Amino acid sequence: MNKEYKTLWLKALRSGDYEQGIGQLRNENEQFCCLGVLYDIACKKEPEKYNWSNKPIKMNDRTKYYQPILLNSYDEYEEPSGVCLPKNFSDDIQFNPGGDYGDSLDRSLWYLNDACRMSFDEIADVIEKEF
Repeated sequence: MNKEYKTLWLKALRSGDYEQGIGQLRNENEQFCCLGVLYDIACKKEPEKYNWSNKPIKMNDRTKYYQPILLNSYDEYEEPSGVCLPKNFSDDIQFNPGGDYGDSLDRSLWYLNDACRMSFDEIADVIEKEF
């Protein structure tokens, strides 16, 4: 993983500046999953390249989310989503969400965030050790 992004991500996760949420990268209540924090850092660091949708997109009757947008690229094989990082973004920063920690479902970062309900501090410890 890109070392600069890793450093910024760890700092952001431990900062207390982000409210943790589940189910989307960023929801309408400005809650983020751990991967949404990473994408938000990119939006602030490289706004000419990365951004969020201007308005939340309705997912179902109860949930709205912000969609990640890559401003200078389009991956024709990937449908934009509010729950997964765009592949082009992951490729740009040399990031594999399974990491060295494992590619299996029960070890992915979104699983640690959403299903295990690990805190951002706990997830930061995993990222620091395994990515």
